[in-house]
Parts: sequence; structure tokens; C-alpha cells
Amino acid sequence: MSEESHLLVLRDVVFSYTTDGSPPLFEGLNFEVGEGEKVLLVGPNGSGKTTLLNLIAGLLEPYRPRYQAFWLGKPVPLQEIRPEIAYVPAEDYLFDELTAEEHIEVFRTLWTVQPTYREDVLALLRRFRLEELQKPVDRFSLGMRRKLFLSLILARRSSLYLLDEPFNALDRESTVELVSHIEECRGTCVLVSHRPPEALRMDRVVDIRTLVRTDASSSRGHS
Repeated sequence: MSEESHLLVLRDVVFSYTTDGSPPLFEGLNFEVGEGEKVLLVGPNGSGKTTLLNLIAGLLEPYRPRYQAFWLGKPVPLQEIRPEIAYVPAEDYLFDELTAEEHIEVFRTLWTVQPTYREDVLALLRRFRLEELQKPVDRFSLGMRRKLFLSLILARRSSLYLLDEPFNALDRESTVELVSHIEECRGTCVLVSHRPPEALRMDRVVDIRTLVRTDASSSRGHS
């Protein structure tokens, strides 16, 4: 397919966390994802899966990565498409002293969101059976925190969803609900999971090692 037929295309990515002359983590990476496509990104620990998600999200610009990026066929810097992306990192970023209700208001002010954002978050929380909306999140279990964080991010209507280990800490029922939400989502999704649920159905499974030349000695600690 050409760049024009995809939502996002990355070409000739070169990236390193260091400047000491050691081999880069990525050298010549090529990746593309179509509109509405669901992609499961797999590979061993240290192969760069999380790094690729961070790169797409525009979070690694201080390291000066080299790449060509195309969004709907148009060349763009990755930072320019950040408003189009909803990113769920592996670690939850919540304010311990705030309640779930207060988090909804905070996240609504951080982004440009649809008028129904609050209702959409609450609908996801109901799917995850999280009802403790007035309790500070420092009293939440890990699973409860994950449910809240997922709801806050996934309720935002975006063109591209990046999910890094989204099933971590979820109980079986919530895992089933998240799988259903991913399948129902109209947006494009790139998901990383070491142990994806058997019920998860994606359009493509991509091993990151097939996308890029990597040097094992340069990839320590980057999953």
C-alpha cells in the first residue's frame, strides 16, 4: 500500500536513547497502520515495543529521532498529530488525592474533548464495574486504578489509540469488557501485550523484529 492509503506511515526511523556512538535501538524501521485497523505489536522484552508507541505519541522528540512520517498521506512531524492520539501507557498517571469524579474534570480540562466526555467516561466505568467515584484514588487497588485510567483515556474520541499492556491488573470480567470495547472502537488501535487474552481479535499481529534492524546490546530496558 502507498502512504496515501494508511492513517499513519513511518519510514526509515533511526532512534537511540544514547549519544555515545553505540548502535541505535531502531535503524531503518518502517511501520504503517490503516484507518480503523487493529494491530497487535509483539516481540521479546527489550525489542522496542514501548519505545515505538512513545515515538508515535511524539514523546521522544528531545532525543531527536530521524524519520519520515505521513498522516493520511501528508508528511508531518509526529508532534503535530498528538491531538489525534489517545495513549494508554503501561503505568497509570493519576493524582492520589483526587477522586474519580475529580479526575474526569481534570482530564476534561487537559484535552479538547467531545461534549459527552464525562458521560462516556462514566459509561466505561460502568462496564468495568467501578462505582467508587467519590473515594480518593490512593485508596484504590491496582485494578481499580487501571480501570479508571483506561476509562479516562479511552473515552476520548481519537483517530489513533495506543495501548501499552492495557490488560495489566484487570480482573477477568474487566478484561472481557476491554476486549469488547477494543473490537467495537471505530478508531485505529495499536496494542502491546505480552499475554493478550485469547478472545482478543486483531486485524494484524506484527512482530517488531520484522520492522527494524536492532542490536540486542542497544535495547536493554526498553520494552
